[in-house]
Parts: sequence; structure tokens; C-alpha cells
Amino acid sequence: MDKKQFCLLIKYCFLKGKNTVEAETWLDAEFPDAAPGKPTKYWYAKFRRDEMSTEDGERSGRPKERNKPEFWRRYVAMYETWLHHFTPKTNWQSSEWTAHDEPAPKPWKMQQSASKVMASVFWNAHEIIF
Repeated sequence: MDKKQFCLLIKYCFLKGKNTVEAETWLDAEFPDAAPGKPTKYWYAKFRRDEMSTEDGERSGRPKERNKPEFWRRYVAMYETWLHHFTPKTNWQSSEWTAHDEPAPKPWKMQQSASKVMASVFWNAHEIIF
């Protein structure tokens, strides 16, 4: 006997006015090999809330089977890194006037400045999000 048929029998006991102990005793006597015990209390609680449907409703939570391509479409990845600010001078800004007989100044070495920025990139299977 399947689950739906047991639900109908439990509903029958509920409508006849039997309590859960009487219903379980009757189901054990009539169907000794297949009578479940715990679902009787569940279905009685449901019937007391005036939910007379014997169908199992949708449940929230993790699905039993997952569509893997659909799962990866919803998956979002993130990467973070620090970026240092450099403000180098252009050739025009760093040029200096020198006399004809003076040597040219030495090029200066670029150094990291004190400021840095956190860069975050988010993407999914199709595009970069942010």
C-alpha cells in the first residue's frame, strides 16, 4: 500500500472521530506489514488545522535533484585584490631646461604611493556583474 492510500485511511479514522492511538491500533490490526506509525500524528495535526488535502505540499529547502546547468547559472563568483596608486609624471611634466653644457638630469624612479584601493569583481556564468 502506498503513502497516499495510508493518508486516505488516516483521514477516514479522523472523520470517524478516532484519536491517533485508536487510528494507529486499527491500522496495525488491518495492515500489520505496512502501517506507518509517525505519519498518523502528522496527518492528524494537519486535519485539525482544517487542511483536509491528502496531497503533500511543496517544501522549501534543497531540491532532491538539481539541474546542474541551472545551478551554475545562478552561481556568482568574486575576486578581490589591492591596487596601488601610481601618479607618474609624463615626459613633458618631467622635462627640465638645462644649459647647453650641463648634463641631463637622471630619470627618477617610480615608487608606490601611500594610497591603495580594494578592487572587487563579481561574475556569473554569463557576464561580469560588477
